[in-house]
Amino acid sequence: MVQRSRATKRLQVVALLAMIATLMAGSSTIKAQANSRYFPETGATVQGRFLAYWQDHGGLAQFGYPLTNQFYDIPPGVGKNIGTLVQYFERAVFEYHPENQPPYNVLLTLLGTERYQEKYSSAVPEQQASTDNPYTFAQTGKTIGGRFRTFWEAHGGLSQFGYPISNELNEVSDLNGMGYTVQYFERAVFEYHHQNVGTPYEVLLTQLGTAKYKALIANMHSYSIDMISADEGWIGCEDSLMFHFLNGKWLLDTNPKGYGFGGIGDIQMLSPNEVWAKDGAIYHYKDGRWNEQSQFNGQDEVSAISMISANEGWATAWFGEGAFLHYADGIWQVTQENLQDYPYDIQMLSHDLGWAVCDGGVYEYKGGSWLLTQRLPQPHGDNRHIKMVSVNEGWITTIGEATLYHYNGSQWQAVDSPAKQGLSSIDMISSNDGWAVGAGGTIMHYAGSSWQLYPSPTRNPLLDIKMVSPNEGWAVGWNGTILHYKDGVWSQYTF
Repeated sequence: MVQRSRATKRLQVVALLAMIATLMAGSSTIKAQANSRYFPETGATVQGRFLAYWQDHGGLAQFGYPLTNQFYDIPPGVGKNIGTLVQYFERAVFEYHPENQPPYNVLLTLLGTERYQEKYSSAVPEQQASTDNPYTFAQTGKTIGGRFRTFWEAHGGLSQFGYPISNELNEVSDLNGMGYTVQYFERAVFEYHHQNVGTPYEVLLTQLGTAKYKALIANMHSYSIDMISADEGWIGCEDSLMFHFLNGKWLLDTNPKGYGFGGIGDIQMLSPNEVWAKDGAIYHYKDGRWNEQSQFNGQDEVSAISMISANEGWATAWFGEGAFLHYADGIWQVTQENLQDYPYDIQMLSHDLGWAVCDGGVYEYKGGSWLLTQRLPQPHGDNRHIKMVSVNEGWITTIGEATLYHYNGSQWQAVDSPAKQGLSSIDMISSNDGWAVGAGGTIMHYAGSSWQLYPSPTRNPLLDIKMVSPNEGWAVGWNGTILHYKDGVWSQYTF
């Protein structure tokens, strides 16, 4: 058997102002609960310290609507590291800093500094210091005056916006293409809206939170998806981030832990309130909260999970030269290891019947133990996916290969496909209806006799697929790719 380092196994499958009239009327449709507020406009909930800060420092007019729920933001390129609890709003990103005493335990991300450095890294734009009641800051050498100074002083000053890092300049908005006089501060950008003269909305904050959120999701790799119905589901992404589908919207939601480890590579929903996931370790979602269930031998090397019920399940892992893990009575335990084989995926059909696919072939669970029942050629890629339709039929895909394997009740046989690149995942609605996805945005449909290529709206690699019904499904992949299948057409989901 070809040996690979464990490192190579780790998921390589790698409206302006929300309507000024609405603000002026103050008509945000907000449903309030104890210490939390749900915003149907975006589907997000603000709670606890972030809600208190939002309310105390200007609310909707100051920060706009929430774009996400709170989650842990992982610094890029640091691997396994503690992240910061954050929440994105249209005009700000809130950060929770438990190391600081209130009121400094909630801070705003330095979005103004980030944006200024990104936009003007090569050349400083022409700008003019205000001469209307000016004040110059020795710390930065920049001046505030006029309406911008009035707004800065009335809405929190230094603690809210930080120092000015530019003087006034003219700029075209990325959001609506209109030109404004603006000024950059460490945590915000002020915009002068002459059409709002005489109203509280003469000076508005640029939607830096919206811009940052769009950039975040546009570059995010999604690895796994499961739907319990057409109305609810989860997507697992890199750095242990997750999207939750509810009320018709995908929302970046609470992730399992405050550090990243490659990505959520497997999700299984048993009910809206009972979800399991893995990113190397195993996580359990219950009562609206994710909790880490288990690590083994101090290693995060769980490769796949398959739950039979809320009280029983199985998982595969790469440690110990390949292992099977069993969940019962609230505990995960190693039942078999030293397989001399790297297991990739597992599916249980019942308490006493299941399949797993590994480097070397297919294992079956019968009679209380896992046995290698058929060897398969060594894969060219580093992952395999198995989908059993019934005890007598199943399919396997392999990343890096266009060939599928089909189980006819007695053996697995290679099946050629029209795909020109490797296939990563498969989902079967029935024996005669199924879908597969893979590299280069490949989508294939099976209608009972053969696999056929299907029109795809992307060239990004697709890593997982989940069909809700014959007429609806979802697929996910690299670079913010979330595809929705409805009425015969696959299209890119738009946030």
